[in-house]
Amino acid sequence: DKLNIPVHMGRIRIADLGCSVGSNTIYAMQSVIDAVSIKLKRLAGDHEDAPEFQVFFNDQMGNDFNLRFSSIPLVQR
Repeated sequence: DKLNIPVHMGRIRIADLGCSVGSNTIYAMQSVIDAVSIKLKRLAGDHEDAPEFQVFFNDQMGNDFNLRFSSIPLVQR
């Protein structure tokens, strides 16, 4: 309820700075996307198209980003 965003957004960018290795960060970002989507649908109803989400992951170079991205379900790639 405290999320204050304009209804007419074409793209929403989310950054996870210091993300974990593996699927935990994917689940966390999916929770954020779901919460924002629900809020926008409540505000705009069916009158607006869903925005595009861009998610950025940033962490130490030694972390295995291949493992992280392999845990994304195929339909979301």
